[in-house]
Amino acid sequence: MKRATKVLLLAMIGAGVLGTIPSAAVAQAPMFCAPPHRLSIVELGMVPDPVRQGQRIQVWTVTLQSDYNGECRTRLEVRDQDQIAGAQVEYLIRPGAGRYTFQAVPGYFFQRQNHCFLVRANIGNTWTPVDAKKLFCANRGPGGWSLKQP
Repeated sequence: MKRATKVLLLAMIGAGVLGTIPSAAVAQAPMFCAPPHRLSIVELGMVPDPVRQGQRIQVWTVTLQSDYNGECRTRLEVRDQDQIAGAQVEYLIRPGAGRYTFQAVPGYFFQRQNHCFLVRANIGNTWTPVDAKKLFCANRGPGGWSLKQP
C-alpha cells in the first residue's frame, strides 16, 4: 500500500472513531436561565396534605410552565412571606410543563393565621417571583392545613 493511501485510511478510521463519541459527553451543561425567560406556576402542592397539628411539611411539588425554547438551569424556592419553606434547589428547566419536587425546610412550620406561598426562581442572578394565575394559600380545616380547595 502506498504511504498516501495508508495516511488517508488512518485519517478516515480516526474520524470514524471520533464520530462515535456520545453527544452528551461533548455537550456543555445548559446555561443558567436569563431574562426574559418566563415561567408560570401551574400547580403547587405539599406532602402531606393536609398537615396536621405538630406535623411538618416533608416535600413540595411545583408544576411550572416554561416558554423558553431550550433547556436552562435555575434555582427554585418556596416562600411563605419572609420564611423559606422549600429549600433552594437547582433544576434543569425544560420547555413546556414540568414537575419539580424538593424538600421542605426542616425548621418551617405553620405558625401564623394566614399562609400564602410563592415560588421564586433565580433568573439572571436575581430572585424573581414566578407568575401564578391564582394564589396558593393553605386553609386550616378540621384535618389540618391544606393547599387543596375546600
